[in-house]
Amino acid sequence: MSYFPVKTGGARTSGGGITKPSGSFASLGSAAIYADRGLAIADGAGSGDIVIVSDAHIDTSPPTMAGPTTGDFLRTIVVEDLNCDVSVTSTSANESSSADISHTGRHHVYGIYYSVGDDFIIASSNSMFIGEECTFHATGTGDKCISAVTDGVYTKLINSKLSAGNAGVIPVVISNGAIFDITGGALIGTAVTKFISSFFVNGGGALSARGFDLTNLTSGYVLNGVGGGAADDNINVSLYDCPVNAGLTGFVDETFISPGKTFEAYGCAAISEAKAHQFHIEGYGGFVDDQDDAGIHRDESEPTEFGIKVSMHCVTNANASIAAPFNFKLTRKFVALSGAKKKLRFYIASETALTDLDVFIQGILMDGTTKHIPVLINTRNSDRLAVTGTALPTDSGSTWKDGASDLTGYYERYIEIDTTALAVSDGVIDLGMYVTKPSIVLYVCTKHDQVA
Repeated sequence: MSYFPVKTGGARTSGGGITKPSGSFASLGSAAIYADRGLAIADGAGSGDIVIVSDAHIDTSPPTMAGPTTGDFLRTIVVEDLNCDVSVTSTSANESSSADISHTGRHHVYGIYYSVGDDFIIASSNSMFIGEECTFHATGTGDKCISAVTDGVYTKLINSKLSAGNAGVIPVVISNGAIFDITGGALIGTAVTKFISSFFVNGGGALSARGFDLTNLTSGYVLNGVGGGAADDNINVSLYDCPVNAGLTGFVDETFISPGKTFEAYGCAAISEAKAHQFHIEGYGGFVDDQDDAGIHRDESEPTEFGIKVSMHCVTNANASIAAPFNFKLTRKFVALSGAKKKLRFYIASETALTDLDVFIQGILMDGTTKHIPVLINTRNSDRLAVTGTALPTDSGSTWKDGASDLTGYYERYIEIDTTALAVSDGVIDLGMYVTKPSIVLYVCTKHDQVA
């Protein structure tokens, strides 16, 4: 492992890395310091090495940063100009360009502030970029904070900021099978109306974010302008515990046109009380999200820690069908099915009378004797040639509400799974609801009952 000090005004271009330095950059002398990271890389900084960048460094024409393509990552760490033993995070630009800023190969970067007048690009196939405590600032309309659009690119951000200098900035674009992983951090700067926009072509891509603050998305959509076009490929976006703004228009603005597209958000709320129950799942065929007890809910459902009763609000679109039903997971819960109560009852309400061809439950329980062997559960009408199903049983024992008032004008029904003849084991159930009827609204109670 060698060290490569970098600061504006450095004179070093050859000789390779040095042993771990200490003290100030001034004490190192310009002969030991590279003027930019590109020069350090050209002089051998590579796999397992560390480039230390002064927090006073400013590079206004950064070259493509070509990291190693095999072996360990090249690490870059911002340090105090007066004490290069201390790592810091920059609050103003270390690398700035009116054009693209590009990285290739394997990079782990800590603390750099990038400012780009075009796109920050992970620019070659199978490159890996990890940005920790960094800022990615884009200045103009259509500029991208990060563009991961090359085959097999992996990008991970840890407590980093995506900064917009213009309302037309696009924080993230993904395509070509790229994988994007975010933990912590925030969207900052000028308020924008999209988080991920356009692209998802040539194989699409995936993004997972945990604890990333999206409150600066004051209107518009998280996923904007993708999913409804013929060129859009696989889309897999998941958000967990990402705060959002109350002004957010929605999560997804287009109707997905193929089953290879999914969006999920859990615990992404604008207020504390909603965090415990918020979710939104969207796919080919429709979406399902949370409905609190200001709207339609079953009064027997279990309240959250804030005393709020919640139902699952499902809306199908014209794509839902018997061949490709819209489906979503039901609440996972431990059930003891080895006892006397061997039936599971799930409660729904809809303005449309539904049958066991319109909505059914499917999933896996485990065998009671050979507990590693799955048992398929399916309440769908068993007649595969049937065009009309059997009406679902009437739920006469529940109290459905619309806010504080009793619900009227809805069909209150239940779906029952009888495991009496199946001899399944106790355990956490893994079941999903499948809705085949297009263009309906359905409410599902988050609490099921176990009955004899």
